[in-house]
Amino acid sequence: MTSTPPRRAGVEPPMNPERPATFDEFYRLYLDQHRHPATRAFHLAAKVLMAGALAVAVLQPSWLALLAAPFLGVLPCWLGHLLFDRNQPTSWTRPSSSLLGTLRRKLRLGGRDDGGGRAWWSFVADLRMCAAMLGFGADPLQR
Repeated sequence: MTSTPPRRAGVEPPMNPERPATFDEFYRLYLDQHRHPATRAFHLAAKVLMAGALAVAVLQPSWLALLAAPFLGVLPCWLGHLLFDRNQPTSWTRPSSSLLGTLRRKLRLGGRDDGGGRAWWSFVADLRMCAAMLGFGADPLQR
């Protein structure tokens, strides 16, 4: 295991990390929680696995693939956080900032509403980070 890269110089955390006011503030906090390259790679793998499961669910009508898709999209991310960055995923610390937290509330499965951001922010930040890893934009951690 390699060590976690240092924090980016010159980037201040948002004024209130528990309640970021803008997507830019949230994204800085998000990047700070995804410093290790392996964590970012696990997030990318999760998106690919989830997209594959959804494709299988549609192309070969499969309830199993449809049910597996959310787990394939989330579990690798959680493992990356726990094993490499050694922090807790957003869906655990700020459920309202995560798509998973929103789905849980919409399906009335409980969970707290902490007012920690917009549900789509985590999803968009994840996609932006993964796109940069694939060469579609600047590496957000090198700013």
